[in-house]
Amino acid sequence: MPVHTNKERGLHIRRGTLEDRHVLFDVWLRSVEATHAFVSDTDIQAFKPLVRDYLASRETEFWVLCDADGTVAGFMGMGGPNVESLFLAPEFHRRGGGRRLIEHALARHRELTVDVSRWGEPGNMNGQFVVQPETVPANVFRFAIPAGLVTHSFRWEPGRVSFKTVRKTGTTGGDSVVAERLFTARVPTAGAETPHLTLLYDRNAARPPAKAAEVVVEKFAFLP
Repeated sequence: MPVHTNKERGLHIRRGTLEDRHVLFDVWLRSVEATHAFVSDTDIQAFKPLVRDYLASRETEFWVLCDADGTVAGFMGMGGPNVESLFLAPEFHRRGGGRRLIEHALARHRELTVDVSRWGEPGNMNGQFVVQPETVPANVFRFAIPAGLVTHSFRWEPGRVSFKTVRKTGTTGGDSVVAERLFTARVPTAGAETPHLTLLYDRNAARPPAKAAEVVVEKFAFLP
């Protein structure tokens, strides 16, 4: 459990709403002006309409850091498990607010995934095991999934998670192991698990799908 200093006590995090966008814009602007000396006034003026649109977007999940009296101290924008933005009002710098927001992101998105995709590139291997966030190279294991019936599974235990993909061979020798990987670093704590099956159809990929996609799941089992 994170230990918070006296400076951090009194800070709390809530889900952002569309009504917050003007206050968040003010936080962004003052934060950039105070810390981004390398950004010119001309650039800031050019960014303003883009940031206003971003803060009004319903695609991004915003989390707002507040003081004990409800004053907005900063915010974080998330796209899935990834932190897209994080800004603190200058008067709240060095109070541990940034760390609180990152801890919140890590606690909220305790995600383990098995991805089946070439991500728009025919030469890519078409499978990967991931302990999110996938932006950390050590969190990702890529492998090639063969044609035919395959089974993906993972076993989640304290401090470790082991992934496995096997292919049905139809012979008396049993299944053939395609890939295995044990992760012991950055493994999230179990609890309140929610399984998801997601089909992503990326028309903006370098080589988008040329025709409709279909996924057939013959069986799904969740054993907590």
